[in-house]
Amino acid sequence: MNFKDWFAKIEWKHLFILLLIFLVAFGFRTNILKYDLMFEFDTYWHTRMNGDWIETGIFPEYDTMGTYHNAEKVPNNIGDFLGFWGLGYIAYKVVYLGAAYTDDKMIALIRILPALYGALTALAAYLLFRWSYNSKRLGYIAGFIVGIVPGYIYRSMGGFYEEDSLGFFWMVLGAAFLVKALREPKFTRENIIYAALSGLAFGIMSFTWAVFIIVPVIIEAYFVVTLLWNLYKGIDKDQIKAFIGLFAIAFVIMGAIDIASSGSKGGNIITTQIAYAKGALGLEGGASLIGVGSGVGEENTGHQFFGTKYGTFNIFIALGILSILYGVYRRKSDFVTLLFLFWGIGTFYLAWNKLKATYWYGLGLAILASATYAETYIYLSEKKDIVVKVFAVIVGLLLLAGGVASAVLFVNDQVPNIIADPGWKDTVYFMRDKLPENAKMFNWWNWGHWITFMGKKLASTDNTNGDGQANNDFAYFVIDSNFQEALGIIKAYDTDYVVLAAEDISNQMVYASYAYNASGNDSRVSSHFGVIVNCSKSVNPIGNVTEYNCNGNKFTAQQMNGFAINWQSKPNDLYQGRLPIFYYTNTQKNIFWMISTTNNDSTGVKLWFNNPDTLKYFTTVYDNGYQKIFKVNKEAFADIHPFMLGKTPAEIEEWNSKLWWLKDTNSNTYANSTGK
Repeated sequence: MNFKDWFAKIEWKHLFILLLIFLVAFGFRTNILKYDLMFEFDTYWHTRMNGDWIETGIFPEYDTMGTYHNAEKVPNNIGDFLGFWGLGYIAYKVVYLGAAYTDDKMIALIRILPALYGALTALAAYLLFRWSYNSKRLGYIAGFIVGIVPGYIYRSMGGFYEEDSLGFFWMVLGAAFLVKALREPKFTRENIIYAALSGLAFGIMSFTWAVFIIVPVIIEAYFVVTLLWNLYKGIDKDQIKAFIGLFAIAFVIMGAIDIASSGSKGGNIITTQIAYAKGALGLEGGASLIGVGSGVGEENTGHQFFGTKYGTFNIFIALGILSILYGVYRRKSDFVTLLFLFWGIGTFYLAWNKLKATYWYGLGLAILASATYAETYIYLSEKKDIVVKVFAVIVGLLLLAGGVASAVLFVNDQVPNIIADPGWKDTVYFMRDKLPENAKMFNWWNWGHWITFMGKKLASTDNTNGDGQANNDFAYFVIDSNFQEALGIIKAYDTDYVVLAAEDISNQMVYASYAYNASGNDSRVSSHFGVIVNCSKSVNPIGNVTEYNCNGNKFTAQQMNGFAINWQSKPNDLYQGRLPIFYYTNTQKNIFWMISTTNNDSTGVKLWFNNPDTLKYFTTVYDNGYQKIFKVNKEAFADIHPFMLGKTPAEIEEWNSKLWWLKDTNSNTYANSTGK
């Protein structure tokens, strides 16, 4: 075939539509480009670890900057991150033509790469539905829907560099290959190849993201029910045998790759599912598929966020289930469609119970919506009533338009935390530019990844939550009224600087719950009552009077200036007429605190508001009104005894003796620091 004939056979209209789907999906995910940094917290850890690999050419076995005081530091398992960091490594080398690593180049890449993964997943969804229903049109609709569902956009936006931004690409691609092999089950060379490709794609996901475990659960449920249904329908036994055999090829390849990827993490497709089965049966050693958590952050329930995360697409929860069941019922045989049902209801169950799973259901909901349109299209194509068809098209277009509107509103509301949280961007840049290299920071876990990547400093704890001891010790330091005990924590951690945020003054109930491992009903927790509000200054043109508006509470300049900016021992007022309450502001007059006596007696409050007892031990080196950094005057700690929650002096000494990485705190010298 000559070039002219080849060129004439290209389906340009088809390619244009696919390009349009890609650009729509990619465009919705690049809202980050109007900001100069990245989303969330774990993004910064992945970026730093991936950057270490790119810079040194050595897989970063240990993170020696995060949780620097962790005597039980666990190495990074290559099976967890090879797929994700490996692709990031290749992307950096290709985009920058092998140039040397810099953070600026890496940040620029990260602000694009997850959006690219999300857009490619939309194209994979096109293949999934084209091959499932043997229709390009239905493939187009599915690709478009996956591109715009807000719940799925969330963690595949540019600048959201976590494993989940890439993991679902392999899941959708694996599902597409699976339905291609099983739609008309026969032992043909083509079907065997597609079954093997399905197992390979699913297996690659296991090297990329731990949430791979939902794949075997979903496809096992799909396989069993589909097999039973087709046996009930009396389908030809040769097709049944081919269905079983082709599925087995995909499943065995997937399982073999997963077992190979599990490595030292000790869990794989077999052991994990045994644990889940025990959990379902209530046996000892079992596990819950939704996991257990503290009820905060991503461990919270997810159903209360369905409105903001999915918008008008919520209607497809019911429509998708009903349309899939009706479609399977109507067809003489069906070997693929039930996959969409279990994908949707499985992730719905997980998302209802766990906030972190709402992203997983974002894609599951897109699958249900796509199946609804597909089944409706098939049903209407058999009808001759033009009125019914026109009505269905209008309703469908309205729903899609509502979906687009939901996506527009959703992405426009997304702002990187490090930018939305006042002051933090300047704070980490101060650490980077003004503090000594390898300085050790004593901090709360929320800020750990920002401190290590942006601030280039060691963090006592971080968002991996890999050091529960450090979480508890920082929390106890903030709320502790025993000042000598609090100083002992600083001595034990041999820290150089303490980082506090304005919310530490008021939000001490969170810290108390960590320190005491207790709920809000515990008086040790509830007594740490506090409120913090931002204040804005304005000048009333009538009389040229200066006013401060603190979340609806208005104060004159005289009142605002009367609130303490340094620690005070006497309360200002009685809360609800019975509880002593303290009022504070800062030098900038842009924050107002109202705190309980228990808070006021805490080390965190005393340190923030310059209690005279703290001045011997700490020196304020940075204060932007929202965060403060205190230098530890180590010479003053000579007579202080180390203290860690739940540990004896001997146990503290043993703990500190294990901190081998502190002898070499360069995060790029893993081999040297481990003696390898």
